[in-house]
Amino acid sequence: MSSIALRGDFTQYSIYDASYIIKQGIGMHAFTASTTLMTQAAPAINPLEAQQVLYTHYGLTGVLERLPGERDTNFCLSCESGQRFMVRFINVAEADQEIDFQTRMLVYLQQRAAHLPVPGILETLTGDCQPQVEFSGQQGSLRVVSYLDGIPLYRQAPFTDLARQLGGILGEMDATLAGFSHPGATRELLWDITHPQRLLDRVHTLDHLDWRREVAGVIDQHTQRVLPLLDSLPWQVIHNDLNPHNVLVDELGTRITGIIDFGDALYAPRVNNLATALAYQLVDESDPLRRVGPFLNAYLAQQPLTDTELSVLADLVATRLCLTLVIASWRAQLYPDNRDYILRNLPHAGRSLMRLRRLPDGWVEHLITSTTSGSHV
Repeated sequence: MSSIALRGDFTQYSIYDASYIIKQGIGMHAFTASTTLMTQAAPAINPLEAQQVLYTHYGLTGVLERLPGERDTNFCLSCESGQRFMVRFINVAEADQEIDFQTRMLVYLQQRAAHLPVPGILETLTGDCQPQVEFSGQQGSLRVVSYLDGIPLYRQAPFTDLARQLGGILGEMDATLAGFSHPGATRELLWDITHPQRLLDRVHTLDHLDWRREVAGVIDQHTQRVLPLLDSLPWQVIHNDLNPHNVLVDELGTRITGIIDFGDALYAPRVNNLATALAYQLVDESDPLRRVGPFLNAYLAQQPLTDTELSVLADLVATRLCLTLVIASWRAQLYPDNRDYILRNLPHAGRSLMRLRRLPDGWVEHLITSTTSGSHV
């Protein structure tokens, strides 16, 4: 798309020593900042106001359609030319450095792996990738990206071949992002499965008593089996939220057309990205791992993992399901008007956690087929 301008080389950033702090635990200031972001309501901006901002900064006009969002206010802009863009008015509680990190991450992917189905950044009339704009009487950041055609994966039948495609795409994305760094990546998010212990005081928000018990058990196992190994795991920038709402497919449901929403990206153990994605590949069938195997093996073909990473993968998959349950329940209490959107993944996450906890130890190793068993290092 000719109007998508990609400028600059963003490999000069280095991960600050703050990454060491993340590995060791979470400080009170960082925890407070993360919680503030999760509790801050999305920016209040109406379509007319948004249209004026877009015309002033981008010279764009068209029809705006409001889209759902957890922390930000999102629109789809359809222009008379036929072009469409995704417009995101970013939560004012998000740090400027973290916003810049997400923008530069997208630019890096476009520069290094343009064939990957990720959004491209649109620059303003003055060449800015993420302008500061005024809306609802306050200053905030705006990001406009190219529109990716497709249907959200959660609306499609869960074909095994889609899981295989998605695993390969995620593996290639991780391999590409291994060379990217930015100071804003060392951020604290409640959605980071590196430290689920920070959510212990919110487990009580779960109404389902069985889920409470399972969540407590998973967090205890994480403390005993994952935390001691954090320093031995490879760390890098990851997407961190490959759920079916963030994956687009074509109308036939046979091809992945988009990976969207990089709002939860951060610097974390590489295996976290795979674990997070696998948590959403579990199915409500007699064989809950039917899609997990193809996804896992396709990922490993693009991005080999160490034996240590594979040893903690099962615990981390369960951890992601626990975070989905606890954070959704907690935020639904805070924002009852947005309850349906916030709880969209809750029933499946609860069933998946119960099924996963009944699987025998070693299921990850069992799923690695003979053709890829030699691909991890």
